Amino acid sequence: MAVEPRTPEVVTQAYRGCRPWTLALVVFVAACSGPSTMEGCAALGSTGDRDECYASIAVDVFREDLDQGEELARGIVDPTIRDFVYLTVTREVDPSTPRWCDQIREPALASRCRVLVSRPHLHRELLGGEGKGPPPGPPPRGPGPPPGPTR
Repeated sequence: MAVEPRTPEVVTQAYRGCRPWTLALVVFVAACSGPSTMEGCAALGSTGDRDECYASIAVDVFREDLDQGEELARGIVDPTIRDFVYLTVTREVDPSTPRWCDQIREPALASRCRVLVSRPHLHRELLGGEGKGPPPGPPPRGPGPPPGPTR
């Protein structure tokens, strides 16, 4: 004799009148939409959730206002998350200065950040330059092939 699983009455009532995919869609949307402001992130319960939320909005905040972005970064408790925020801001917002690299505590990330800053060709496009490679057409003519035996 097969035993049928029993569902609590509350769950059964919640499903009544809904299509099966509706609940899955609601859960998915709720999971993907989080706070998108500093105030919304600050209202989250756990420190880890707040730090992840701050990291997810950091680039946008830095683009709007560097001082407010710096305040946001100082609010991140986890030093690893904070270091990655500073590296990302250097790469995507302000690659022309080591200002944010100096804030990174992890030596390997700080080194990577400084390499990025020291190579302007890596961020030329972000700063308004072409940055898309060499101009079209044949390469410039050089002195010719290297000397060597000819046939």
